[in-house]
Amino acid sequence: MRPVDETVRGASSRLFLRCVKGAPLSINSWCFIKRQKLETARNSRDVLLPIFIRVNSGGTKLSYSDLLLSIASAQWKQRDAREEITGFVDELNQIGQGFAFNKDFVLKACLVLCDITGIAFKVDNFNAANMLEIERQWPEVREAVWGAVILVDSFGYTGETLTSTNALIPIAYYLRKLGTPATFAQSVVHAEDRTLILKWLVMSLLKRVFSGVPDNVLRPLRNTLAEHYKTGFPLTKIIEAFKGTTRTLMFSKEDIDNLFLYEYSKGYTFSTLALLYPTLDFRNKFHMDHVFPKHSFTLSRLRRAQLSEADAGFGMENYNRLANLQLLEGIPNQEKSGKDFGTWLKETYPGEIARHDFMHKHYIPDIEFSLSNFQSFIREREILLRRAFVELLGRADGSNKEQILEVESK
Repeated sequence: MRPVDETVRGASSRLFLRCVKGAPLSINSWCFIKRQKLETARNSRDVLLPIFIRVNSGGTKLSYSDLLLSIASAQWKQRDAREEITGFVDELNQIGQGFAFNKDFVLKACLVLCDITGIAFKVDNFNAANMLEIERQWPEVREAVWGAVILVDSFGYTGETLTSTNALIPIAYYLRKLGTPATFAQSVVHAEDRTLILKWLVMSLLKRVFSGVPDNVLRPLRNTLAEHYKTGFPLTKIIEAFKGTTRTLMFSKEDIDNLFLYEYSKGYTFSTLALLYPTLDFRNKFHMDHVFPKHSFTLSRLRRAQLSEADAGFGMENYNRLANLQLLEGIPNQEKSGKDFGTWLKETYPGEIARHDFMHKHYIPDIEFSLSNFQSFIREREILLRRAFVELLGRADGSNKEQILEVESK
């Protein structure tokens, strides 16, 4: 049995000790590092890090990424890794309406975008050679990650609706492969690529493919993008690569049924609605809107409308769910606020052609819009939405050439 600083050998091991010595420690944790004896065969640097974090609970709160960042800082030669990465996180979170990125996201992006073989958060992956390579490529990595966030902001996402920040890493990797075009988020030249990226992003978020261990998704995604990026964003190839796995992007009937349970203001609801409006320019601010106004759904109002107990119960259960939601631009949404939908529709679109165009675009059934008819409205709209989901999710590239799944429409 030897003390920790004798047990942990090699340059990277000594670097680990140097890094934790520079971190804010409690007295107990530093005594632990200095005095605790560990058996070499049973412990590694990756075991020491979480132990150190646990015993340091009395000092400044640290995370695993804090210590990995300290290791990176000790090895970068020309820049201060901590200052660069923490400052970059702050800048990313100020884009658009705000995001919730953290150091873990940027560190993971560095490993993936620099084509480091091991992308897990392990000390050995933060060795001197890898850290120097990340420092060398840092300007390009920074530019690609920034471009990915700008792009996702243009899709209408925010920190509340982007349910997995790791989903941006493959987008950044693809942009890096293209040389991160300055006008990618706006240029007509890249319009088709943007459509495919948005579709992949929505499908990935709704299928929650980055839950659990994201490395198991990031590695094969990086391989597929590296092999096929020259012909455009390879959505079809990505779907094929994950077919038959637990990370599949193919939607079953049950998956589509579950989309109808998403409710107003939830992150996954925005992704579902974004899928239904593939032609919208999300650089214009769109709001999630209740088709039948929310204020109509109180038990007292429903009873005054002489709805049966069953119909009133149906209304209270469904008014906040997907089938009663749409995306409207900010000003029309404010003008509509609280108005009866049928009245607002006729006032806003007095011409029959324009009115039917709006209804088609928003999957609105051509029925009476009275509160007493709400249950029929939901049933009819669910049919329209289900057909749209089958069409949109059933083709890998958005065309009519390749059918990926068949879903039984109700």
